[in-house]
Amino acid sequence: MNRILIWTTILSIAICIVIKEYVAYKQFDVTNHLVAYGETRNRIHQKRFSYEKDWKKSPQKLPLLQKMAKEYLYKNLTDSVFGYWYGTTWDFNGITEQPRKGKIACGYFVTTTLEHCGFSLPRVKLAQQAASIIIRSLCASKSIQVFNKLAHLKTYMDKQEEGLYIVGLDTHVGYLWKTATQLYFVHASYSGNKQVSRELWNTSIVLGKSKLFVVGDLLGNKDLINHWIKGTPIAMRK
Repeated sequence: MNRILIWTTILSIAICIVIKEYVAYKQFDVTNHLVAYGETRNRIHQKRFSYEKDWKKSPQKLPLLQKMAKEYLYKNLTDSVFGYWYGTTWDFNGITEQPRKGKIACGYFVTTTLEHCGFSLPRVKLAQQAASIIIRSLCASKSIQVFNKLAHLKTYMDKQEEGLYIVGLDTHVGYLWKTATQLYFVHASYSGNKQVSRELWNTSIVLGKSKLFVVGDLLGNKDLINHWIKGTPIAMRK
């Protein structure tokens, strides 16, 4: 009897969870979500344009603008843009530009979120490249490091400053988000729920199973920030 009661309780809890998730899914308003995302994109693009105007008016202010732009992009990517994309379905061939509508692959998640933040880059072509090419195209060469163990990557990241990094794995790519207290992996995941997710580094199945880790500092790249401020195109580097 006790076993029957236990299994009945477990089954009831599982059914409640499924129903709750289904109701939440049905109640999600993707139209309003996309409208809000469009407004966020417009706000970021207007801000980028204001930086460009300030730079053209006072070129000597570029170092200050670089610092301000880096902080602005970090905050808006992590606090805003990523949030809209969480829950978007992953697919190996996914190319959607609309969060929570359609499907997206890991490379496209990286290039699309950056393009939507105002970076002028070859979104499609770059997304189709190996992670190492994506990293070389977006990160300063001196910041790029290669490891063959996750523990070694974590030791290295512990010494880095708070910011956004790009990490390439055996067959995958995503963001490493370093905060004052945590290290997150933000990516379009082919594992688990198969969706855009933010995971603690030590709970990610995808990170844990990789045998290769290539990491580069994204927002620490002054050349990249200059491209954003000036509105100039970013070339792909093979």
